[in-house]
Amino acid sequence: MKNTLKSLVFISLSLISYGQENIDNNNTIEEPQSFQILEKNGKTHYFGQAYKNQKKGIGTEFLENGSIRTGYFENDTFLGEFIVAPPWHLLDVDYEFNHEMPFEKFSIDLNIKREIDDSAYFYIAPFTGEINGVGFYGGIQTQGGGYKSPNHNTDGSSFSSLGRIGIFSRWGIRDPNAIKIAPNGRCESSGYEGDFVSVRNSVDWSKGSYTLDIRNTHESVTIDSVLHTYVEMSIYNHQTSELVSIGKLAFPGTQMVLAKRNCMFIEHYCAYEKLDEIPKGQITLSKVKINDKLQNIQNVWDVSEKNYPIWARAWTEGNVIQMQFGQPYTRTNYGETPKFYFNNIKE
Repeated sequence: MKNTLKSLVFISLSLISYGQENIDNNNTIEEPQSFQILEKNGKTHYFGQAYKNQKKGIGTEFLENGSIRTGYFENDTFLGEFIVAPPWHLLDVDYEFNHEMPFEKFSIDLNIKREIDDSAYFYIAPFTGEINGVGFYGGIQTQGGGYKSPNHNTDGSSFSSLGRIGIFSRWGIRDPNAIKIAPNGRCESSGYEGDFVSVRNSVDWSKGSYTLDIRNTHESVTIDSVLHTYVEMSIYNHQTSELVSIGKLAFPGTQMVLAKRNCMFIEHYCAYEKLDEIPKGQITLSKVKINDKLQNIQNVWDVSEKNYPIWARAWTEGNVIQMQFGQPYTRTNYGETPKFYFNNIKE
């Protein structure tokens, strides 16, 4: 258990700034709150943030008439429904390999068990981690688009929407030479989330099974006097047997090495929404492979942001990760930092 707690440091504890542990407990203007489950007649009446057994903060209340309300509370009083401010990671699932992994191909199977409406702004990201020390992420979105030119910041090319897409992004660079657009694909180079480059392409995804992979193409380019190699992301649709290239991004070096620590997440982005507008569903992430060899994942945690309701959960079945989302989920055992709730779901 000690080792798993250490592994969580990179996820959550390293992000701690000013938080609840800085509050003077004698200061009634800044009363601390923590995750609690409050019961009436042996049944859960409320779960979320509370202080001295009173509802205080963000939580979900179960009323005697059978209805549920999720939002803001103060001194046991319901103040109002929660409105989602994007971007919101409904849930992060963080996991580790035994060690860093050199790879030619890294792949994950994704099964979507319920349709997600076109009107949603929903992102399922099975890939988040580092390649050769450079952060990257990739997955599928309900609504997305991009630019036809890697030089869109200087040549005036316009943004165009593609609808449902696959997306592959990396941090720490804006150089257009780091981008290779797929046929009919799009890209972006920007700085609104920190410097990043990204490739995108249309993917007609819906309920069903998909394999997402990134692979070393061994195609090289020199950027700022450093030799880089392009990594390509692709998505295979098991329903249609169609393989779609999302595009290629350059990473420093020739051998690609995946960091020991990785993450999967589900996100609402772009629009302010009422909670009941957030999609409901379940996804399965399985067959995590390096070079077509199944991998063992360990030290698996689900992590939720404390300034949002608990609106998703995860559990493991061996090396399979299940993620359910779109309604309040009671927790019986939760650790917390000033910014996150966390729960160990596999050691």
